[in-house]
Amino acid sequence: MVTLGEKHRGCPAGLSPLAVVSLPVLLPRLSYISAFHWVSSMIEVKSVRDLTTLVSSAPFLLVDVYATWCVPCKWMASALENLYNELSQMGFKIAKVNVDEVDIGRATDELKLEPIRGVPTLLIFKNGKEVGRVVGALPKPDFPQELKRRIIEALEKQTS
Repeated sequence: MVTLGEKHRGCPAGLSPLAVVSLPVLLPRLSYISAFHWVSSMIEVKSVRDLTTLVSSAPFLLVDVYATWCVPCKWMASALENLYNELSQMGFKIAKVNVDEVDIGRATDELKLEPIRGVPTLLIFKNGKEVGRVVGALPKPDFPQELKRRIIEALEKQTS
């Protein structure tokens, strides 16, 4: 993942991450969304407040709860990066929450979610409500497609 510099914190509403990377001269003049930090094409959430705002504002949202020291978390991140284009075409925003930086216990309390007991955990939200979660990851070549299947399955269960 490529981290945009500190002066590029956040992303202007309605502007794609690609546009942000290609228009660095305009960034200082644009307003930002809170403290969201763009990492490659995913949003790195830096506070509980930002997570609750994002959950309530995104129609389709995947939240990757991870730790930097966690090897399976790297597998999950790799799978999400492989699926990013497909998932974004389906309307998903993808956010990452580092458990060592954000009080995930407080976040789950504020969002009225079941506690997160381990990492990686992928939370699947539709219209502000959790419709599924995937706990754990595998270093298999077909894991990205398995993850996509489980995301779609969670959405379909919610609509039936």
